[in-house]
Amino acid sequence: MLDRVLYGEWTVETHTQPIVDLQRGVITGYEALARFSKEVGMSPDRVLRAAEEIGRRPELERGLALNALRLRDKLPDETFLTLNVSPTFMLSPEWGEVVYDSGTLERTVIEITEEHIIDDYAAVRRQIERIRALGGTIAIDDTGAGYASLKHVMELRPDFIKLDRLFVDGCHLDPTKRQMIELLGNTAERLDSCVVAEGIETEGELREMVRLGIPLGQGYFLGRPTPHMAALGTGQAELMRAFSASNALDVGVGPYAEYCSMAMSETDAYTQMLGSDEDRTIMVVDNWARPTMLVERHPLIGVRSLRSLMRVSSRSLPGVALSRALTRTEAERFNPIAIVNESGIFLGILRMERLIEAALKEASTPIMASYTPQVGNC
Repeated sequence: MLDRVLYGEWTVETHTQPIVDLQRGVITGYEALARFSKEVGMSPDRVLRAAEEIGRRPELERGLALNALRLRDKLPDETFLTLNVSPTFMLSPEWGEVVYDSGTLERTVIEITEEHIIDDYAAVRRQIERIRALGGTIAIDDTGAGYASLKHVMELRPDFIKLDRLFVDGCHLDPTKRQMIELLGNTAERLDSCVVAEGIETEGELREMVRLGIPLGQGYFLGRPTPHMAALGTGQAELMRAFSASNALDVGVGPYAEYCSMAMSETDAYTQMLGSDEDRTIMVVDNWARPTMLVERHPLIGVRSLRSLMRVSSRSLPGVALSRALTRTEAERFNPIAIVNESGIFLGILRMERLIEAALKEASTPIMASYTPQVGNC
């Protein structure tokens, strides 16, 4: 069976399922999903397990990954592609071949599955560094479904945390599930990660995800896997915008951010700083405009580099952001904070005095007493 699949006698298609910005009602990415021909007669999970039993899973995963990556040329603007990769495959020579053939992983999210135990997290972290250096990002799949996924989150610090549908199913009717979603969302916020709710299948579940401020979601209610990159239905988009509008409280830290010049390297930042009397701060960003370090002109110390950088979503609650900021070391506690959007792109800096102002305003707003905080914003 595997020979027939790998050598093209039996076809393998890659379908895609949309990943949606739940606040704006637009598609922000697509997950690549393998679909085997009817001759195989098994689900993708069963085929992968069968390949593993005879020691050929890395060979099969390599073929599936290369098929999926070819879809990047068809991606609509402002979207990304995600594909599932097992930890064992990530550490195999076959994964190295995939990375070599790809050249770049820009606009690609690698979802690490929880089915295999990771014995060497240091080795996986080295692979993650390589992925990020090529422009890719990392997600942990099925977070909360088992011990492995939670350990992956703690050890690997992913860019995306995909919330298992166990928590999403009927969450609008179950207070305990809502509390767990808030807990995992707050954890994601502190790790600078973005939550993706999997398995949204009803209008009630969608409404609850929007109400809780979960930024991204996918599921049959938003779009089923299809052979092409399907557009979002008009009805679903309007629902999300309506739900978001009903939640529209200006409680994010975004309005408190200030403009900051950018540079592509520390050397460029210092050159720019020393050649201008106007720049107080310059953010060093990577090729994808993600913040890496801050060069600051301090009134007492002079020009200095801040390499330990706190990142906060523009939609984060001021109180949550302030709580995080105050847990920093004494030396770093009052350093500026980088504000980013849902893709991790740098938007501006937030100074502690402005954050304190925002938190005080939030605490004094009467409606906040009955407002359910947003969690897991990215």
